[in-house]
Amino acid sequence: MAADGVPGAKGNPQFLGGGPPATAVDENLISQWAADNIDRRVANTTARDAIAFKYEGMIVQTQDTNTIWLCTNPAGGGTWLKVVAATDVFAEAAGRVAAGGNTTGNTVVTFPVGRFAVTPIVTAALTSIAANCQVACSLASATQMTVQTYTISTGAAITGVSFDWTARQMTPTLAAG
Repeated sequence: MAADGVPGAKGNPQFLGGGPPATAVDENLISQWAADNIDRRVANTTARDAIAFKYEGMIVQTQDTNTIWLCTNPAGGGTWLKVVAATDVFAEAAGRVAAGGNTTGNTVVTFPVGRFAVTPIVTAALTSIAANCQVACSLASATQMTVQTYTISTGAAITGVSFDWTARQMTPTLAAG
C-alpha cells in the first residue's frame, strides 16, 4: 500500500481509509520513515546535519563528539542546539605557558579556534616559585587573553616563571553560569 496522504508533522506517511482496498502495506516505506524519524537517534555529525525531516524536539546523539543535540526551528531548516546539563561546562580550554624573562611582561594566550562564542572567564596561577612575582589576566576576548607577569618589588627581575591558565564558558551564550 502506498501512502496516499500528505506527510504528517514528522514526515510520516498517511494512509487514508477512504480509498480502494489495499492488500498489503509497503513495509519499506514504513521502515524508512521510522528510521528517519524516531525521536532519539544516534548518528555522526554529518548524518545528523543531513536528516531530511527535522522536527521540533528531535534529539540526536552524535557519535563523533558524544554530544546530545536538540532540533529547533524545523521550518527554517532546523537548528541544532547542544544540550548541556546544569553542571556541565559548555566550553573550556587550559594550558601552561612560560612567561617573559623581564621585570614586567605580557604573554598572549590564543584559545583553540572556535572554542568560545563569548569572552570566557579566565584565570592564571603561577606554577613556579619566583620571589615577589604576580600574574594577572587582562584583555580577554573569545579568541585570546593576555597574562601579565610583574614583580611587587622595584627592580626585581622575573626569570624562569611559568603559569597555568584556564578559560571557561558555562552556557552557550554566557561565560558565567
